[in-house]
Amino acid sequence: VIFLCRFLFVLAIYQAALIVTRSYRRASLMVIFYAASPEFYFFNSMFSYQTLALTLGVAGLTLLHRAQQSKRANNALALSITATLALIATVVTHHASSWIVLGFLIAWALVARPGERKIIARAALIMAIALAAWTAALAKQLSVYIVPIFGHAITQAEALVGRTNGPHLFADSAGSVLPQWQRSVLIVYAILSTCAAVICGLILLRRALRSQDRVLGLVAILSLIYPITLVSHFQTSAAEIGDRASTFMFLPFALCCALVIPNPKTMSQRNMRRAV
Repeated sequence: VIFLCRFLFVLAIYQAALIVTRSYRRASLMVIFYAASPEFYFFNSMFSYQTLALTLGVAGLTLLHRAQQSKRANNALALSITATLALIATVVTHHASSWIVLGFLIAWALVARPGERKIIARAALIMAIALAAWTAALAKQLSVYIVPIFGHAITQAEALVGRTNGPHLFADSAGSVLPQWQRSVLIVYAILSTCAAVICGLILLRRALRSQDRVLGLVAILSLIYPITLVSHFQTSAAEIGDRASTFMFLPFALCCALVIPNPKTMSQRNMRRAV
């Protein structure tokens, strides 16, 4: 099951990047860049709810994008229905993943072009209804599971600024502090990822403003937001929240990195046009 989920997940990332970038090289680069995400090797490789939900959610978004690009009405309808079923399956598989996917769907519908908004808005509405019904059915169980996570994260944040006594930075819930080499690796990784996310995000945001491409602007903004998820990893309770968010936020970050790297084929075409 895990092998099948990870295979379909990588395939969905590649297909989504191929539709957006229209470049096999950049689509491959996005997969490689996403492999730099720590969660790709750890939490998302476990036999858990999020592993399956992540595959379903990304596959649903990819199928929706293909439905947008389809020129045949019947094909677009079939892709849209399949994507909606995958999104509903995401809802009943993992609550946190479905909330993040729905949030992205709503943002996507807001920035999409009028002619392409109907398919996304319809899928977002159906998913929102399914999510509201499923959340209401599991409200008691969710509150018991989620409220302590956010409560513990707030407690550690207060302890960090010195308001209360609590766990220190780089310490787990038992008070064990990470070794120095692990802290150093974590800091270096956070700095490199932050620099890459900010630089690539700003470059694409500039392109989006020039071309007035709101979808590209959304991807760039999400890349700029990604470093916030890294901050949570310095505390164990908040790290669980950051893990859920970074798993999805790394997708636009990886896409930005792939789009920023020049495509040799595109460069050669530009040089030929200039010569002509």
